[in-house]
Amino acid sequence: SSGSASDLSAGTVPTARLSTKVLGGQDEGSIVTATTATSLLDSTITVSGAAGDLIEVVAGYRFLNSSGTTKAPTITLKLGATTVLTYTPSALSSSAADRQGHLRAVIRLESTTDQNVSGVGFIASGTTALTGTSTENLGTGVALDLTGAVQSGGSQEVQLHFLTITRVAA
Repeated sequence: SSGSASDLSAGTVPTARLSTKVLGGQDEGSIVTATTATSLLDSTITVSGAAGDLIEVVAGYRFLNSSGTTKAPTITLKLGATTVLTYTPSALSSSAADRQGHLRAVIRLESTTDQNVSGVGFIASGTTALTGTSTENLGTGVALDLTGAVQSGGSQEVQLHFLTITRVAA
């Protein structure tokens, strides 16, 4: 089939078959109240891949700021020892209600030791586009970590609600 407009209406557009594998995931994690980066994960998740693969990370979290002043959490995505994305949204006003946030990242393996990362983070205060790179060796596998931290002063907490990591093979 040629992929013409008539093929679209007939539902016969040819597609490549993709191989997707779930690499890891987690549901609700521990509450983090530290001002230094602390893992939001209950246990280590190892990711690996080959040139051309895509690894997708989707995480939902909550942030509670009842400090009395505007504050924001910092969420980081790490591959091995390398921080590939850091997300600190605009500060949120103090409230007794949780704010729900979301971080989504795609890691493109140019080779097993050359990764480009693109992501987006959003919460009540807006959306932020994120980019990063890594030279970790994903051919042999490295630990993936998602960390959280709060700002100093007052009562705040950040907690992972869910995490899904998948790999689409080239």
